[in-house]
Amino acid sequence: IRPHVRSNPKGESSVKFGFFPITYRAATYAQGFWTRPYFRCDGNVNAWIMTYVSPFFGLDSLRTKLEFRGVATVDVPLDLLEINQCPQPFTVSNAFKNTAKCDYFS
Repeated sequence: IRPHVRSNPKGESSVKFGFFPITYRAATYAQGFWTRPYFRCDGNVNAWIMTYVSPFFGLDSLRTKLEFRGVATVDVPLDLLEINQCPQPFTVSNAFKNTAKCDYFS
């Protein structure tokens, strides 16, 4: 099986498989979501990561309508990012804002 998940950002790719006449519809980028940053310490990866989760769909057994088949996940380590934990207003989009554990008054 050789699926191509998405050929463009709108998710308009429709991929035929080599062995079965099954067609899967790729999700758009907006249909997936990013998790909040978290520290993974399971022994394999000891780092801060974020996970992108995207659904994928396929035709039902009658081949009449699209149905949910599962999700694909991608873990992205945050080691190389510049993380700003300083206090910031609510309107600033920063997943790490206001997370510093420092004493601001000293």
